[in-house]
Amino acid sequence: MANRFRNPIYALVLGLLFILPSQNVQAITVLAVDLPNLIVHSDTIVQGMVVQLDNVILDEKGKRLTEEEARQVQNKRADSGIKVFTDVSLLVGHNFRGETKPGKVLKIRLVGGKIGQYRLAVPGLPTFTPKEEVVLFLEKTSLGLVPLGASQGVFRIERAEETLPAAIHDLGGIAIMTPDTLPEHCNGVPSDQNGCSLKMTEGLPAIPDRMPLATLHEHIQAVLGTVPDKGSEQHLIVPKLQRL
Repeated sequence: MANRFRNPIYALVLGLLFILPSQNVQAITVLAVDLPNLIVHSDTIVQGMVVQLDNVILDEKGKRLTEEEARQVQNKRADSGIKVFTDVSLLVGHNFRGETKPGKVLKIRLVGGKIGQYRLAVPGLPTFTPKEEVVLFLEKTSLGLVPLGASQGVFRIERAEETLPAAIHDLGGIAIMTPDTLPEHCNGVPSDQNGCSLKMTEGLPAIPDRMPLATLHEHIQAVLGTVPDKGSEQHLIVPKLQRL
């Protein structure tokens, strides 16, 4: 399905053929995605717990390398074509859309990782920590499933005894852009003529930075036309997962 809300982030970062020393970097620019479109245009929507992170180093032919092998290749030639990724393994508790059943592990691959003291970190792309609970909105790419709209496709779950679970939407490292409204004579059709070019201006995030987890579940279920099982509280909590 064509999706004008998807951003060519991974096509951009996959073109990076070298690893940069760790340093402060500026934000990437992405098109704002509102919650209904985030839901509709995701190929997979799951809630679960991060159980493992793996650093993956590949040569220009896609062969996996150890850190020592990668250093040897880089020492031979500067344009080594080495790429580095992080594989994130998620133990799924809820599956709103997609093929991974609850209790199974879903793996996603993110651009970025390290070789010794060197790191590739792309601003605006999410990072994860083990035992972290998240809701992910994922799209299919050449890497496999990745968060839709960079960090816009990631909600982190906050639980506290005295409050209901909350979904946190953190867009650190992202500069949000929104399309300008087309003049009336364009009849809603963008073109390169008659002043109907679709221009982008700096905007605000289209999704609140915090909401009750139950509210996020209800939005997903409403857009997808699904309902929670009768007599259960799965719209409020993820099924019990083993805390590793």
